[in-house]
Amino acid sequence: MGCSYFNQKRGVNETTSFYQIPPFLIARAIGLMFTRRVHFPKNRIGEIVQEEEDFVIFRQVFVDPLSNQPENPAANFKVCLHFASFSANANKMLSLIPIPFIIAQPGIS
Repeated sequence: MGCSYFNQKRGVNETTSFYQIPPFLIARAIGLMFTRRVHFPKNRIGEIVQEEEDFVIFRQVFVDPLSNQPENPAANFKVCLHFASFSANANKMLSLIPIPFIIAQPGIS
């Protein structure tokens, strides 16, 4: 099974539902990408992580912290996607769809 691996930074805890609606999340994700705060490092790709079920990291996403946030991640957020009827390459491509919605969530930089 392959997983995307996200580094989550400590941020403001905004729980208002407006900040979680898809149009807002897409707009915020675009803003993060235009300001070059989103990175896709390749240093862990292919690494096998042993947990209850072993998985291979095939994508890592990193969101730079703001100046008033800690430099080191407060948490790592792991998303495992596996569509049984699709190939590994198809699963990798399909995993791109939720990335903007995940990185734009309140509390992730």
